[in-house]
Amino acid sequence: MNDHRPANTRLAIVVCMAVAVRIAASIAFAPERFDADQYQAIASTLVEHHVYATFPQHPTAFRPPLYPMTLALLGPTGDWAKVRIITFHMVLTVLTVVLTFRLAQRMGAPPTVAAAIVALDPILIRQSTFAMTESLAAFLAIAGVSSLVRLHEKPRWTKGLFSGILIGLAFLCRPTFLIWGGLVVGALSLQCVRQSSLRSTTLMFMLGFAAMMGPWVVRNAIVMGHPIIATTHGGYTLWLGNNPDFYEHLRTRGPAVPWDSAELDGRFWKLSKLHKGDERRIDRECYARARAAIHADPTGFANAVVIRVARL
Repeated sequence: MNDHRPANTRLAIVVCMAVAVRIAASIAFAPERFDADQYQAIASTLVEHHVYATFPQHPTAFRPPLYPMTLALLGPTGDWAKVRIITFHMVLTVLTVVLTFRLAQRMGAPPTVAAAIVALDPILIRQSTFAMTESLAAFLAIAGVSSLVRLHEKPRWTKGLFSGILIGLAFLCRPTFLIWGGLVVGALSLQCVRQSSLRSTTLMFMLGFAAMMGPWVVRNAIVMGHPIIATTHGGYTLWLGNNPDFYEHLRTRGPAVPWDSAELDGRFWKLSKLHKGDERRIDRECYARARAAIHADPTGFANAVVIRVARL
């Protein structure tokens, strides 16, 4: 038992450090637009009108559902709503730091270093002061990795189901996790060729993932008129990073100077009015404009890709 005390002490120090820097950040860098991405607004509409939408008369699939639904459970309105959300982010941070520490121990990596990287990650610190998904996504990511490590060490159908549920929840938080789920299914399927006993584990992983994803797709089919798997936000995201203004900014001012997307946002809202809020049509138009920008300026696209990779 004594062997665990130094490790637990180090973990406690990192946890305290993670909480302290986030409290300081929430005070020192209080954002002007706490709910810049309208997650809190969606949660409020969900609570007050029982509709997943920013405005009750316009159901949306623009944002993934897990984070707004979680905010709805916390209470997204009232004088203390912001405090509740930031506190929730801190709780998620503590859980993420602890899981990272334990996972690093399990894999023979330096646990204090691994946990400190999470605790002091500047993006996670900054985004924890907003109503943003990063804190929840980071927690689900490390929880999913921990679950997959345990599944790899000792395959069981129950572990496969639990891993599928976790990664499915991660997908509902950030749709890009769909790729992760697909890769896990592919890896497990390949192992099934050599080890037939993994078939039940693989099937249960797929069942867990589908159980999380399915209701969102069905809801979109019923409410939005199309079985949207992820969101209607993908086209805007691609257009945001692939447009002539952004390419020109990178050429003339470089990546060190933040690019102001206000003009592009104005075009997006004009597009929304033009198509009368038809999110699927707007999404397709954004994809089309992004592809047109890439084809018109392949050098600018390549430059933007190189800069993004260098920032990883």
